[in-house]
Amino acid sequence: MTDSPYDGRSRTPAPIAGYGLLGDTRTAALVSDDGAIDWMCVPRFDGESLFGRLVGGPLAGTFRAGPAGPATLVERRYRQHTTTLQTTWHTDGGRLTLTEAMVAEVAGRLLPAILLVRRLSAATGPVDAVIEFDPRLGAKHRPPEVRHDRTAVVCTWGPLAVSLTCAPELTVAPGQTTTVTVEPGHPLTSCCP
Repeated sequence: MTDSPYDGRSRTPAPIAGYGLLGDTRTAALVSDDGAIDWMCVPRFDGESLFGRLVGGPLAGTFRAGPAGPATLVERRYRQHTTTLQTTWHTDGGRLTLTEAMVAEVAGRLLPAILLVRRLSAATGPVDAVIEFDPRLGAKHRPPEVRHDRTAVVCTWGPLAVSLTCAPELTVAPGQTTTVTVEPGHPLTSCCP
């Protein structure tokens, strides 16, 4: 695993046709075909953007989970009868699949929480992947106050808090790119509640 400064200007947003939609009945995220969430408002559809790169440009925030190097998109689909999105790429090391969804908690116990689950898994060989977690709040792209709480990184803007945890444990610093090798049979799962 390595960390390096993330320069959001190095990647241009995909055409709108290249985005999939994740949602939990309260908010939604647009996910590009390279695994980047470039639009998501919190805690509801009418809230401020947390990841706003699609509309606000390079410094407006993104959350990417995908191949570290050159990759060919093999397949992108929703699992049958679900809103779970699966994106598969072919890389020099093997196949990398991102399976992701937002969990709707309709009983109301978690309101106004959002639970975004993203899982990277490899097949036919180890694959180098990246996690780019760069939340920026609102039209002014405010960076968060950051603290590490046991196994999570917690980002706050006053009363609003977003955390990121990974299993197996992986330290991710907001605004930096973390590179990790995903081995077949050993997926990397990240949760952003």
